[in-house]
Amino acid sequence: MFEFGANNNKFSIGITKGSVCDFITKRRLDVPYIFFDTVTGKAHQDIKKSFATALRRAGIKDFRLHDPRHTFASHLVMAGVDITTVSRLLGHKSLTMALRYAHLAPAHMTKAVNILDSALNETSNSHSLHNTTKKGLSINA
Repeated sequence: MFEFGANNNKFSIGITKGSVCDFITKRRLDVPYIFFDTVTGKAHQDIKKSFATALRRAGIKDFRLHDPRHTFASHLVMAGVDITTVSRLLGHKSLTMALRYAHLAPAHMTKAVNILDSALNETSNSHSLHNTTKKGLSINA
C-alpha cells in the first residue's frame, strides 16, 4: 500500500507492478517526500527553479510541473477508468475537479456513442423478436 494526499486528506492504494511501483519501492522509506534534501530528509519548499533548470538542460520547452498530473488523469480516462476512480486517485474532493484533468480524446467519445447505439439496436431487435413471438402465439392459439 502507498499513501497519497495532503492536508488531512490522505488515502492509500495498492500498487503491485510497473514503473510506478518500481519508483515507489526504490524511494527512501524513512522520508515521506518525493522531493527532499538527501542530507536532512526535509522537503524542498520550492522546486520550481530546479525544475526549470532540469527542463532547460533536457531541452524541453512548454512543460509545467503540473503537466504529468494532467497526463496521468487523461491516460486513466482514455484507458477506460471511470471518472470517480480518477477523482479519488487525484485526491479530489469533488468530480468537478477531476473533469478538468480528464481530457477525453474524440475516439473515446465516438466509442461511447457506439456503445449506446449497440445497446439501442439490441433493445430494438429484442422488441421485434418479442412482438414476432407474440404474433406467432396468437396465430397458433
